[in-house]
Amino acid sequence: MNNGKISPWDAKFGFFWYNDDEIFRFTEADFNDKARRMAESGINIVITFSCTHFRWSMKENWDVITRCLKNVVTACHRYGILVVEHHSSHLTFDPCDEEEWDYMERVLNKRLSSIDSWSGLREYVREKTIKGTESFRQIDGRTGEWARSSYKGWCMCFNNPDYRKEYFGYLEQLYKVTGIDGIMTDDVQYFGEGNACTCEHCRKGFLKEYGYELPKPGTSWNSFYNDFDNPVFVAWQKFKKDSTLRFHENVDEHFKGLGLELLRPNYVSGNITFNWTSYAFEKALHLWDWAFQENCFSFVIKYSWPQFLTESHHRYNMGRLKGIPSMSMFYPDRYDSFYFTWALSMAWGQLFTATPEGEDMCDVEKIFRDFEKKHSRILFNQKKKADVTIYWSYETANFCNPKECNHITAVKSWTQALTFAGYSTDMVFASEETIDNDVHSFLVVPDVWILGDEELNKIDKFIDCGGKVLFTGKPACATGTPLGHLSDKAVFMSDTDLDNKYYEPFSVDRWKRTSDRKKLPEFFADKMAESAEAIIGKHVTRTVLLEKQEPMLNTYFSYDSTGRNMLVHIINAMGTLDSTFEDGGHSDTIHAFTKNCPRLTSFDVGVRVDGAGKAFMLSIEFDGEKELKTSRSGEYLTITIPGNTFSGHAIIRIPIGQKEEK
Repeated sequence: MNNGKISPWDAKFGFFWYNDDEIFRFTEADFNDKARRMAESGINIVITFSCTHFRWSMKENWDVITRCLKNVVTACHRYGILVVEHHSSHLTFDPCDEEEWDYMERVLNKRLSSIDSWSGLREYVREKTIKGTESFRQIDGRTGEWARSSYKGWCMCFNNPDYRKEYFGYLEQLYKVTGIDGIMTDDVQYFGEGNACTCEHCRKGFLKEYGYELPKPGTSWNSFYNDFDNPVFVAWQKFKKDSTLRFHENVDEHFKGLGLELLRPNYVSGNITFNWTSYAFEKALHLWDWAFQENCFSFVIKYSWPQFLTESHHRYNMGRLKGIPSMSMFYPDRYDSFYFTWALSMAWGQLFTATPEGEDMCDVEKIFRDFEKKHSRILFNQKKKADVTIYWSYETANFCNPKECNHITAVKSWTQALTFAGYSTDMVFASEETIDNDVHSFLVVPDVWILGDEELNKIDKFIDCGGKVLFTGKPACATGTPLGHLSDKAVFMSDTDLDNKYYEPFSVDRWKRTSDRKKLPEFFADKMAESAEAIIGKHVTRTVLLEKQEPMLNTYFSYDSTGRNMLVHIINAMGTLDSTFEDGGHSDTIHAFTKNCPRLTSFDVGVRVDGAGKAFMLSIEFDGEKELKTSRSGEYLTITIPGNTFSGHAIIRIPIGQKEEK
């Protein structure tokens, strides 16, 4: 990675926003001051973000943008900060009516810009073709016309040789002029509500690679699309993912061919979902230096963290498979939201990145980055050990009908419910060759319809080595693979057995009106916890027992990078999952993470651990470590957390297997 300038786990990412001020008005001194403040806060790598994100709409201003980026790089390098340029590889604005013009203006306004900031932009965008790029477009299979994105604009096709030539030429010029250290070509996706792309290049490529003809628009297309029983449709889904993966690989090959070695961080907001845009993220793991999640700007942080929790298991294990860090990117803009999201990231074993929506939070960031430096051994490269492990199947999630197969919902529901019930939870991928019995003891295989012989043999070996397995739904339904002797070794629960046990995971969209938000059962977290306990309780003993109390506390346990310390993270989720969040918004305070919140009263934590006798606690809320009172009760070490020590987040450190270091 970039000649080894920064070790992956030492990376402290921030976002360098360049909008109207930076592009049109900043002086060299202004750029230097901004870079200096970021460096002083502890940041050593920035990812750029800008009102120019939809780069193709700004095509006539590429030279202006490039000059600004050169200034960003020069200033950041002066203070030892590496720069990764981030922009959309192909999205555009293309308003078709007044409402969509308003949308474009709102997006630019949020990015501290406007349509009229850019001379000629309104006229340029009005030309539906966006001059010179009309032949690059994705084609919607329903109509044979240009496909539109969910961002109210057109999209480019990654199989189009003319688009590729112009885009790679742009990247080459960007590298040459600016001296950036990394590249993140965002939004490598197909749109048209899943019906793109059927351009001539995709049709020819699909025929060559898979041997099938795509149907023409109209009746033939309508009967073809979304028919997962049709091998041609499933093959087309695979072809699109092949195409986006190949594009990412070609970006890599292109800059390496120029003699460059660039950083490649990348994110996706939701991987535990049906991937109708064909985004190649998990399959492109071999390219990434960091695999992270965007915990979306559109979601209210306070109420949506369980949604982000599910994704964190996936990213952590992507990182584990390649030996790189996973990371969470949040949009906090106050001390309480910054602290809360940082604490979640630490508890999930991830790096933390904040982009505070244009606000300057360098002073707050410094507090947390200083704490990270002081306790890096504890916080970074944590190793999980699970009470319950979820089995994630890329094949089932992507190539089975989401209306029939419950795998995605089940994975989210299980992950959240087990967390609410106090179980330590992890994830393994179906693509892994083995399941490590030293890390995983109880495996949930939730509605995995595609199970090949190799997967079944792997699960069989896991059981023979002492592991326990629960299959839910109709396992191997799509492949018709007999489960054979596993039927006598594992536990099975049918869809009928699971009635009312799965709950759709939830998030709160800050842009939706209250009346449009999904209503959820009262005491949602309690109901999920009860469901998990009813199913899992008879098979699994928790590692961590947290004294039941209000406000709700969540625990996550792992080991530090040395394996010499067991870690228990405690997150105070007071008021985040109550039944009033339908009326909530982004400005709602996360009370336990404010500076003046009353600290918790005394409570006990039981930890199932052999041999340990001591425990210590650290938190951003006090200096140093506090030694805690402990006692032994059978296989559990009972640890007393004294009152008035913390309100939001704390880490219990339990030395194991060695003398305590002085």
